[in-house]
Amino acid sequence: MKRALFNDMIKLDFAIDNKLIQRCKNLEFSYNDTRFSFVNIVIEKYQSKNHEDKERFRQIKQAVINIFHEQLNEKNIEFLFISYKKKYNYLLSSPKLSISELKRIFLSVSNAAKQYFDVSVNIIYTNPIKESIGLGSSYKEFIKKTQISFYGDEHILSIVNTNNIEFNDVNVFDLRKSYNKQVIELIGQESIEKTSSLISDISNYFRDNDINPKIAKIFYSNLIGDIFNSYGQLYEDNTNISNLEYYHYQIINSDIQKEVIQLLEDFITEVVGVLKNLTHDHSKLLVNRAINYIENNYQQKISLEDVANNLNLSKHYLCNIFKKEVGKTMSLYINNLRIEQAKKMLLKPDNKIKEIFEKVGFSNQQYFSKVFKKITGMTVMEYRDSKNI
Repeated sequence: MKRALFNDMIKLDFAIDNKLIQRCKNLEFSYNDTRFSFVNIVIEKYQSKNHEDKERFRQIKQAVINIFHEQLNEKNIEFLFISYKKKYNYLLSSPKLSISELKRIFLSVSNAAKQYFDVSVNIIYTNPIKESIGLGSSYKEFIKKTQISFYGDEHILSIVNTNNIEFNDVNVFDLRKSYNKQVIELIGQESIEKTSSLISDISNYFRDNDINPKIAKIFYSNLIGDIFNSYGQLYEDNTNISNLEYYHYQIINSDIQKEVIQLLEDFITEVVGVLKNLTHDHSKLLVNRAINYIENNYQQKISLEDVANNLNLSKHYLCNIFKKEVGKTMSLYINNLRIEQAKKMLLKPDNKIKEIFEKVGFSNQQYFSKVFKKITGMTVMEYRDSKNI
């Protein structure tokens, strides 16, 4: 019943009527001539994952919460609360509610938790609110501020007033442009260590700059989406890698950045494992598809990105396997093909040089001439003269 009353009082369209007055009276919760405060409590869990420790931690959480309730009762502070996962959200009510009194209670609970159970307690609270009208909007703003716990024990919290919490916004598309390509290329290099180091730098950036956790989650979700776009077809039959929707759901609903980082690193480890274990036949198939695309489009001003995008692969990964299979870089392969076609066209006297370079896909004559000499060992005119044309 208290949970239902809590949920009703935080609605944006909350209004006091006779029915609500009676419910408050029955539950001994004051709504008139009083002051309110919202409080969020998070009790940090053990690292161990075995069943006994989980049960022990559940008991410890309950003991810490009981200590908090005893403190509130001693000070004649009435309360409603809801809990989910390891979080507890409270609505406190007392005519004498003050910041100094709240701090004393929170410090007492925190010290007891550390002394008796060796666990840390993070508490986020609002200044006393004088009116019950507007509790819904106050709670909405309060919940936004409690997202600071997303950075978990990476962020020094302990006991924090919401007035001291400010988030910074950043353009998620700029972040995507700055980091995603680097991550994808490092995966293509099959370097788990370097990829993990870059992801660590990204997470530190979010934490140290107090970036809105919502933006951080969107970034991480987009990053996994881009990895799927680059390498998805290579591991579509791998049962150890879940679908994109699964990762998106886990990230958006995660309470702690550390959990997101672990999820991301496990995912990347699996992807790199797939790349390392790709058979020679599979790599050869991908390279043959790339060669087919190049041979049908070399006349256009195609780039390495164009070839990779056509195969829905990372540019770096494709260049890597291309060189292994063909023995030369993809850029050199494309230029060789263009020069060979140009040499055939030079055998016809009617073909003008300024027309040839465009027909084989070069953007300007100067670059065409430079590449031609590098590959053939002679200038365009020297080649033409050598054929007696």
